[in-house]
Amino acid sequence: MEKETEEQQKLARDFSTFSRILLTLASFLSLGYFLPDTFSKQEETTALIIINVLLMVSIFLHIIGKRAEEKVDE
Repeated sequence: MEKETEEQQKLARDFSTFSRILLTLASFLSLGYFLPDTFSKQEETTALIIINVLLMVSIFLHIIGKRAEEKVDE
């Protein structure tokens, strides 16, 4: 039982860490999108899609990590 709890804690930390990494990546891509004004319409659309997907995955992983933490606390 204790080993399972330890694995759940590691999993929660991994989800949280990966979520932060994706959020940071999306933030840097957002800055790169807004600062230079050299994108074509096709590149703008692609960049916005990539940024939004990274943000959604980051939020999803954050939620999974929080649920895993709550499961460990029970």
